Formats: sequence, structure tokens, C-alpha cells
Amino acid sequence: MKASEDDLAAVIADVSTQTFIDFSKLAQNFSTVASPTLYSSQKVVTEAGLAGSPCTGSQEAVTLRPYILYYDIENQVRAMYGDAVLLDETKKSFEWTVPDTKGMSIFKLGYEVAGRKRFDGDVVIYSIDWKGAPTDFAQRGMLMTSIWNTNPLWLAGFASSAVQFAADFKHTYCVSNVEADGLVTIGSREWEDYTVSSTVFYSLHEAGGLVVRSRGHKRYYGAALMDYSRAVVYVQKDRERVILAEVPYSYQEDVGYTLTFAAHQEKLEFSVNGETLIEVADATYSGGGAGFTISKGTMTCDSFIVS
Repeated sequence: MKASEDDLAAVIADVSTQTFIDFSKLAQNFSTVASPTLYSSQKVVTEAGLAGSPCTGSQEAVTLRPYILYYDIENQVRAMYGDAVLLDETKKSFEWTVPDTKGMSIFKLGYEVAGRKRFDGDVVIYSIDWKGAPTDFAQRGMLMTSIWNTNPLWLAGFASSAVQFAADFKHTYCVSNVEADGLVTIGSREWEDYTVSSTVFYSLHEAGGLVVRSRGHKRYYGAALMDYSRAVVYVQKDRERVILAEVPYSYQEDVGYTLTFAAHQEKLEFSVNGETLIEVADATYSGGGAGFTISKGTMTCDSFIVS
């Protein structure tokens, strides 16, 4: 990035890159399905420095600070900033933990350049990187702001192959599918070791639960309660499903069950209401997104927490 005396009359410049859909620029005549690539609690590592000296000769005249743009619960664009870092002619590496947006979708990562005095030179961002799953990403409670808007932008980060995925007027989500294996997922293949949890209320259904390490909606690990009588953990690979473990478990409709599904290295662990039901090992998938699965029925889900 080139900054000159003329450009920096206000001694401010910025550069950004998209990490999700910018809905202000989205064409309305076709559908776009995607998940964000950046989430609250992830750590962004940046390498940056100056090439060329400030005209005053001071090497402390230019700072760089990261920021995000995201959609709030009212679908309005908001910004959050990190701390400014002083740049010089050495390559500096600094880490920024992305702040909590309350589960709202981040659509841009940017950097603000500020000159304490006028600067004529190059600000070089050598690299930007983040990896792994977020350590504290959550959408909690009832987030619907209007009964007339069941598909707000905070839902848009999920990719759904279920017939119905919408905001719920009592809990966070409603998920339903008339056939087997309707999935709703968020995240990327870089999500490796993490835990996902949600409190689920079942209506009529065949099976329903959580998904981890999803690499599309035909390759993933599932943990579900089935047939009102058992808990299962399975691995799905295209049309082939292998039940890794199952145990008897009796449950009812319209009662909240807090499901927790953890994947750490090759270990998979499925818990209900704090009780570990299944522990099993499998090495088919090392990373992927998280979400819900529902077969031949409906469930409402209160909160979605990745840690």
C-alpha cells in the first residue's frame, strides 16, 4: 500500500479484504450460500512494516491498527478496532484477538494506517493469517427482532440443506427436514479441535443432533438422539454411514436437552445434559465446520456455542 503526503492530508488511510458476503453489493437475482472465514475469538497474526522513511525522519510517525466490519442484530454495519501498532522499517509481527460480535457475521477485515505526521513512503503488510476454530463463538438465546423477519443476516453465515432453517420466536433456531439428513453448518475446513453445544427441543422426528468437522453436507461426524430411545455417533462419507458407537438413551419431545459434541484430535465425545454418553476414536476427518442435523422432523435449538 502506497501512502503519500497528498493522500494523507488527513493522515488516515485504510485497506480491507472481504471475509464474508457484503450484502450491500449482493445481486438480488440469485442466491449466494457461504460461511464467514473469520470469527470472534480467532487470533489474526499480521506482519507489517515501513519501506521508506517518513519525511520528518521519525520512524514512529505511522501506526497500523486492525478492524472488522460486521452486521449487528438489526442488520446494520458496525466496526470494531484493535490497538494501534507503531511501525518502523523492520518487519513486525503482532497478534489481534477478534472481539466478540455476539455471534454476528464479520464481512471485512481491515487495517487503518495513521500518520502522526505526514508520511511519504510504503506501508507493507507482508502477511495476514489465522487458523483453527474459534475458542468462543456463540449465538445465544432468542435473537429474532421481528416475527416478520425469520431470515435475518445473522443467520446468513449458516449453509443449510435442511428444508427449513429460520430464526425462532422462543429459542434461537428452528430446523426441520422432511427427509433424512438435513444439515445446517457454519465454519471452514480449518476448524480442527473444538466443542459445539446447543440445547435442543425435539418435535416429531426420526433423529436430530449436532455435527462437527463437516466438509460439505455429505462428509462429517454426527452425534444424534434417535427414535426416542438411543444416542449415536457416526461418520458420514457420501452415501456411506458408519455407526461408530451407540447407547440406549430415553428422551421426550418438548423437553430441552443440552447436547455437546467435542472433537479433539481423533477423539469424539458426545454428552447430554453434562453426562458423557459416548467416547470414541476415528481419524476420517481432521477438520471442518459445525452445526445441526435433523432427519424426518423438526427441532428448535437454543443457542449455538463453539469453544
